[in-house]
Amino acid sequence: MRREYELNCYDSRKSFYGKANVIKDDDTNTIYLKSYSTLVCKIEGGIFSRLWDGYSNTTMRHVNSFLKEFNLPGGGKKWWDSLPVMAA
Repeated sequence: MRREYELNCYDSRKSFYGKANVIKDDDTNTIYLKSYSTLVCKIEGGIFSRLWDGYSNTTMRHVNSFLKEFNLPGGGKKWWDSLPVMAA
């Protein structure tokens, strides 16, 4: 089963207004972050993976909230740029 919901915002703003969504795929035990219409990262088996080779300040805010929501370390541009890009 695949479920999608809006990501909680953990910075000074109220919401991401539908621009950041979490997709939980129970069949594969994988959690994805969709920023706008792009899958940017995932958590599979507790391991975080970068899926998108780009960077934007807004998407980084989404990623930082995604990490916080699932209690994972990391965040910020330097950290993001250091990650390898994996295939979705």
